[in-house]
Amino acid sequence: MALFEKRMAVYNTTMAFIADVMQTLKPGIAECMEFMRKTRDHEFLFESEIGDFINELYKQGINLETYNAAGPATHANERHEVTEWFSKQMGVGRKLFLRYLHFRKPDSR
Repeated sequence: MALFEKRMAVYNTTMAFIADVMQTLKPGIAECMEFMRKTRDHEFLFESEIGDFINELYKQGINLETYNAAGPATHANERHEVTEWFSKQMGVGRKLFLRYLHFRKPDSR
């Protein structure tokens, strides 16, 4: 129970980041850095799969920002691929976090 609130905060920040990116399709570097700052406790609260997921969200957010900064005429395919990738991450994130957001000990893998 003591870890639940801290884990839930990381989950909510992660889901909000995904939702914000999908709403605007224009994550800024500051927004990506803020996401990493707010979720940095993940390494103490979760196994590595959550850290890998958070790091990949950050990386893809930076990629999308870079493609957007280059202008609409360049990197259209890459921008589309990252957008499609982000559109699937809400479900992926829920599934990954679910095993930690209950009142039982996390299942071992």
